[in-house]
Amino acid sequence: MSLFYSLARSGAQRFMKKQGAGPVLVQGLKRISFSLSEGDRMGVIGRNGSGKSTLLRTAAGYLKPSGGRLEVQGSIGTLIDLGIGINGERSAKENVHFTGKLAGLKKAEIQAFDEDVQTFADIGAFYHLPFDTYSSGMKLRILFAMITHFKRDILIVDEVFGVGDTHFAERAYERMTGFVHTSKTMMLATHSEGLLRQFCNKCMWLDNGQIRALGTPDEVLEAYHAG
Repeated sequence: MSLFYSLARSGAQRFMKKQGAGPVLVQGLKRISFSLSEGDRMGVIGRNGSGKSTLLRTAAGYLKPSGGRLEVQGSIGTLIDLGIGINGERSAKENVHFTGKLAGLKKAEIQAFDEDVQTFADIGAFYHLPFDTYSSGMKLRILFAMITHFKRDILIVDEVFGVGDTHFAERAYERMTGFVHTSKTMMLATHSEGLLRQFCNKCMWLDNGQIRALGTPDEVLEAYHAG
């Protein structure tokens, strides 16, 4: 479980204790079963609140399942929650260098990492200001540039093209296309049928935390529109 969710849960528990309420359990996912192999790119669709983000966070290791079994083999790259793993008091440059050191990069590799993120994010002087001063669009630019700099076996992305201006979305789309082809497996939660058909060979329709359909994008989208 990530720090964000730990703090959110503890805050909710304190509030409920003051109100004299007992614990409230919400089952975000129910009877979920699927497997992905090398070369699979699975899109996840469903209405807001259907469990898409919960599924991706669980697969990424941010959330621990309360039951069942989760097996993941390979390195994971995620773009899910803006700010996860980032020190908000540090600048983007400082966060990039810190991340590079954690990844074991050499000085020249960290410099290349820094230049790549700064060039792609293109946020000007804000690159040297604290991360918490950025807009959501700026945060997305930095995080997207950081995660797509490294090659990962598994890529988990939640609605990356839904934030930011049109120009950035087009650039992100081009960069994402190349990154997808270098990743062995991908999970992508999106409302865009175009992205599903462009990037994915599998699709899952989630409804109220349960799988309503699982198959090819065309099969699942047909069921989704009919349902």
